Amino acid sequence: MRFLTFEPVPGVTRFGLISGAGRIIDLEGAFAAVLARDIPTERACELASRMAPPDALAFIEGGAICLDAARKVIDAVEDAAARNAPLTGPRGETIDFAEDAVTICAPLANPRNFIASGKNFDNHLTEMQQSNRPVAPRIPSGHPQYPCAIVGPGETVAYPKETRKLDYEVEMAMIIGRRARNVSREDALDYVFGFTVYNDLSARDMGEQEWGVPMMQKNLPGFSPMGPCIVTRDELDDLESIGLRSYVNGELRQSSSIAHMRFKIADQISFWSQIGLEPGDIITTGTPGGVAAGRGNDEEPWWLNPGDVVDCVVDRVGTLRTVIG
Repeated sequence: MRFLTFEPVPGVTRFGLISGAGRIIDLEGAFAAVLARDIPTERACELASRMAPPDALAFIEGGAICLDAARKVIDAVEDAAARNAPLTGPRGETIDFAEDAVTICAPLANPRNFIASGKNFDNHLTEMQQSNRPVAPRIPSGHPQYPCAIVGPGETVAYPKETRKLDYEVEMAMIIGRRARNVSREDALDYVFGFTVYNDLSARDMGEQEWGVPMMQKNLPGFSPMGPCIVTRDELDDLESIGLRSYVNGELRQSSSIAHMRFKIADQISFWSQIGLEPGDIITTGTPGGVAAGRGNDEEPWWLNPGDVVDCVVDRVGTLRTVIG
């Protein structure tokens, strides 16, 4: 399944899914319509608000109950489409939207913990250290991201006055689906709700002033673009084959795959579960080589500039576009 957060009208945020026909379905309204076939409308709406809540974090916390509600919605939408009668809410309200009729937001804007991994692709280590024998971490490495930096797909991120070295990093983000504490590597993937696309923007010159863990350079306003949707774990059978690419103004900058990660997704979840992970927590893969900071002194600079468009692509997950303002 593919889930997303959207605004049907400005200022009203809903959680939904993408139907097989590419329509955006309001989950709470659609599930209320399903329930209202058998119980009074008011009761149906009350139950739907709990079993298919309009907030991403609340939905993920609901686990199997919410996922089961979503499956019932998919069945109802497909049945309505077969009858050429789009599904409506229990009071006749619109719950089925064309993509261009809504604003798509970051799929999950309020994680409790957000760990952006680093130093996880050898070619990125090589370019950043300008060495064919880079120093590599022995355990997963990462830095905290602040939820306030998260923005959705298509957003314009203002070019910060604090930097002259703005950089991009394509990554895949894993969203935890249930509480995880000291889980084994073998069981780690069972704790994943789904995946989305992430762009770890960086003000590299600010990082030059920081000691140790990068914080300011990674957490300026808008520096965590994410989206457009969350693809559930069951949709991605072969994680190793998933490719990661970034483009700036249509020019390919990064190209690699999950297979080249030093610490695999299961390794990362198992490691970070030592601190205790909760539903909705985010861990990212780290980024492959091809970033602006990895350019040699004799090469054309690749720093981002106002007006640039960055497209981050994760195979079978989606494309995340960010405009630099």
